[in-house]
Amino acid sequence: MAYVLIFQVFVEFGFMISATAKVSKHRSSSEKVSEIISATMFAKTILTVISIILFCLSAIFVPIVRDHVLIVSLFLISSLLSAMLPDFFFRGIEKMKPITIRTVASRVLSLLLIIAFVRDESQIALIPISFIVGNLLALVITVIAMVKAGVKFRRVQVKQAMASIKESLMFFFSRIAVGINQFTGAFLVGFKFSPTSIEAGIFSGATRISTASEMMLAPVSDSLYPHMVNKKDYGLFRKVVLGGGAIWFFVCVLVFIFASDICRIILGPDYLAAGDLLRVLLFGNFMAFFSNMFGYNALVPIGKSNHANIALLVSAGFNVLAYGVLWSTNSISLITICIVMASTNFIVFGYRGSVFWNNRHLTRTV
Repeated sequence: MAYVLIFQVFVEFGFMISATAKVSKHRSSSEKVSEIISATMFAKTILTVISIILFCLSAIFVPIVRDHVLIVSLFLISSLLSAMLPDFFFRGIEKMKPITIRTVASRVLSLLLIIAFVRDESQIALIPISFIVGNLLALVITVIAMVKAGVKFRRVQVKQAMASIKESLMFFFSRIAVGINQFTGAFLVGFKFSPTSIEAGIFSGATRISTASEMMLAPVSDSLYPHMVNKKDYGLFRKVVLGGGAIWFFVCVLVFIFASDICRIILGPDYLAAGDLLRVLLFGNFMAFFSNMFGYNALVPIGKSNHANIALLVSAGFNVLAYGVLWSTNSISLITICIVMASTNFIVFGYRGSVFWNNRHLTRTV
């Protein structure tokens, strides 16, 4: 799953940020919005074709992919369907209800299919197939909702699609950095302990709970971003940072206290040890709120979007360096990997926060 997410990031190419901003700025013109969507979706189609070609090459030359080509291919299809979702349109016009309905429906369907049909590891292929069905349903629901909202898909030229790709290049690099930050640790655990080891299972369980908790921040950030691009409302921004930060601190403290019990309940009695890893990751989860808020929400409206991206590149560089030191000194362990992962959001917030502070005068004039 970590491997195919590389291709998903490639197809998404940062359009969630760049295209959302363009839709938000031109939301009053249905003609312009339709042109933006058509160009972006054509660009995603081009990137999807390239991804399939690259994957086929990797299946020839990379042993771990070649040995599990069926299961990895199914996960790839699921990821590519997810990457094609044009959520940037609904975020741009600040109508999140269609995304919410679609997400809940598709996730519930996938979950029900897995519960109904997967009985043991011999049926593992049914898991990505369930994801495929859910993501395909999500794509159909989204397209129907877009058409009902007045979007008309138009024929666009290759140069328009390439222009969209060029505009999103820095956002793509930032997405690569996010992928490095999220999945390098998982790769190292797999190499160190093997993907089927107890250690890998404990690490996977802790990081999944950590990631799920951090995803709770996405609705706040996603709904605020188009509003900030369109209105540049820093008064609201400050209220969200202060109020949301206080609530998030309370949530993180509760999870920290009951981390072992949460892992036992969600993952099973064999995963009590995951609680210690989750406690380490929670420091990064807490700082994630501020690193997100002071990213595109704070910096794009004052013309500093590149710094929001550079912060992620800096954090990825730190991660690679830190993992390299751990590997060369034979210090790779579940705890040390989690410490590096947790430190990521501290670095991102440190960079973004300093840029925002140094340019705070711009928020008074917009």
